[in-house]
Amino acid sequence: MKKIVRKLLFVGIIGLTVLLTSCRPKYADNSEINKYATNLVKGENIECVGETEKHKFHFQSKDRELAFDVWSSAGTINIDGANFGYTGDYHMHNNYRENVNLYYEKRVYDLLAHYGFTDYRKSENYYSVQHLEFSLPEVMNEKQKNNFDEFLAELKKIVLEEREKHTEDIYDEYTTMYTVEVWYKTPQGDYLRTLGLNASDYCTDILPDDTVYKLENIEKSNMVVQNILPPLRNGVLIETT
Repeated sequence: MKKIVRKLLFVGIIGLTVLLTSCRPKYADNSEINKYATNLVKGENIECVGETEKHKFHFQSKDRELAFDVWSSAGTINIDGANFGYTGDYHMHNNYRENVNLYYEKRVYDLLAHYGFTDYRKSENYYSVQHLEFSLPEVMNEKQKNNFDEFLAELKKIVLEEREKHTEDIYDEYTTMYTVEVWYKTPQGDYLRTLGLNASDYCTDILPDDTVYKLENIEKSNMVVQNILPPLRNGVLIETT
């Protein structure tokens, strides 16, 4: 009986392997690419300007200096690191949101400089600023506090401005245009984490709603560390003394 079961399992595995490896890689065609891009930008006026690489298409906004890419990749079956061939389906990818942030990048850095936040380090795999991680002195004067609040107010104006360019919000519950994280540097040289607003895991999401963002509303946590690092990707660590 055991021999029969082993034989059936062996035949089944061979059959599954043959079936999977017989599938050819599949990619989105031009109409699917254009439909995906149109849905992605939620009302922004765009046009496809060509295929820059195989299965990768470049789009340009007709209303501003903003470009982005849409591409597809063939689906594969991967088990324990082994590739068992193609599924006959494909996955869609884009860098639209990253390039929206890139469009406003200079403006964000100009605002940081205007409010005295000039000492910063970018993420190692930086593409465009999305996450702003602030190291602030635990004891701050009123001007420093006001500068931070005014910067957040200006950052929100960018979010609202971008929202007006679309028929729907291009961001969902998992992504936002900007997130802000605050650490306080204590007199002992340690860093005290804060809880953030919007229940966003120590971060504050800058949303296109009626929220007024104030430093005083960002509560301190009980977590103290000796060092903090720039965000893992697409962000800056801003240190203020």
